Amino acid sequence: WRPPPSLGSCRQDALMRSLLTWFADFSSKDNVFSLHNMVAAGMAKYQTLPGEWYGPGTACHVIRDLCHLLCEQTQAIKHAGNKPMFRVHVASQGTVYQDAIEELMTSATEGGDDGLSPGQQHVPSHPLEEFHPLEPSPSSGATDQQQRPDWDTAMLLLIPLRLGLKAFQNEYALSLANCFQFPQSVGVLGGRPRGARWFYG
Repeated sequence: WRPPPSLGSCRQDALMRSLLTWFADFSSKDNVFSLHNMVAAGMAKYQTLPGEWYGPGTACHVIRDLCHLLCEQTQAIKHAGNKPMFRVHVASQGTVYQDAIEELMTSATEGGDDGLSPGQQHVPSHPLEEFHPLEPSPSSGATDQQQRPDWDTAMLLLIPLRLGLKAFQNEYALSLANCFQFPQSVGVLGGRPRGARWFYG
């Protein structure tokens, strides 16, 4: 999907109007991603009071919860077959586990909830100590590839990381810049208390 090129067409586009409604700052269930709802979600599930700093983990889980809420409330984001346009996975402790992704993206249950709260760790189904690091993993064989079902929708992967205690550490700069080379990247959200930034790309 791409936004219409002209302002007049944007005003007539149903999805564009929905996007503006979802992000408008009003305390309404129709404005899912409003600042009001983000604060309410932080208070309800993660004991973060208004004005307190949202750490990377809390921020990612709040985004996940609001995306889940949007999928429940509106039909505009759903495809044929009653499937959501995307699911959201939060990589706990900054680690992406393949089996957790496969379970989320091939399950019949919609909602995009990885079932983990901030501080909880996913336990991989194949403990690393049972396999030699130079051997292929059990899930990489041709047989498993043939048996693995296809994803039924897209995924938004959120990886909460803290790249420094009081300031950004320069040793992370190159690795972070390389992330922008992925065509699937939606950017980096970060900053400091009272100074959040979103670097899109």
